Amino acid sequence: MKSLPAVLLVSLLAGLSTGAVHAEPVLSAYAGWSGASGSDLRYAAPGGTSLTVHDVSWNTDSFEPPPYYGVRATWWLRPASGPGLALDFTHAKILLRTAETARVTGMDAGAPVDARRPVASVIPHFENTHGLNFLTLSGLYRVELRHGGPRPTWQAYAGAGAGVAYPHVEARIGQAVTFRHEWAGPVAQGLLGLETRTGRHLGFFIEYRLSRVWLDEDLATGARIRTNLWLHQVAVGGGWHF
Repeated sequence: MKSLPAVLLVSLLAGLSTGAVHAEPVLSAYAGWSGASGSDLRYAAPGGTSLTVHDVSWNTDSFEPPPYYGVRATWWLRPASGPGLALDFTHAKILLRTAETARVTGMDAGAPVDARRPVASVIPHFENTHGLNFLTLSGLYRVELRHGGPRPTWQAYAGAGAGVAYPHVEARIGQAVTFRHEWAGPVAQGLLGLETRTGRHLGFFIEYRLSRVWLDEDLATGARIRTNLWLHQVAVGGGWHF
């Protein structure tokens, strides 16, 4: 898993570099902050349990190891303003705040439930910290804002795309522990960014990204956890323009 982002990005860059003469491949890396909005969490288990824990909260610990980060291969079809295509690998995190109390509805071992309970009474421990990983493909468009010399010195860009989540699931329900990577559902995202160029090859950027993640994760007990998240991300990084 650790080598997957590098292999994918290098392979894409190598393939794209054989394309149009005036195109501009870029290889980038970034880090920053990610936050998750509250969401309903659905927990289903064998034995007649199907519960919804309403409006749970999440920690993201963006600056704690392993931090929020990403790598990207971009293929701009023109050297200044114009469209492009980007492949991203992004590593974010979510940790369920189990110390809080929330409304719980549904069926618990066949018995109806509609009450406020500690989140930990339903799910004692749940997180995706090694990470909530995304692989996404996005269409981009950039606009030259200020030109200096033979290369643009400021460019704004925007884009939208979709992909898949590949989180590392860490959960504890009773004595059963889940600790593994798995494919968990689709991702959609939109982004806005601003890049400055310090020379022909090197550029630095700041970017806001909004992601919608539909997670459906299997646990070792045969249970399932599902939730739909909004992630707000602010990334700062640098790229090498070939």
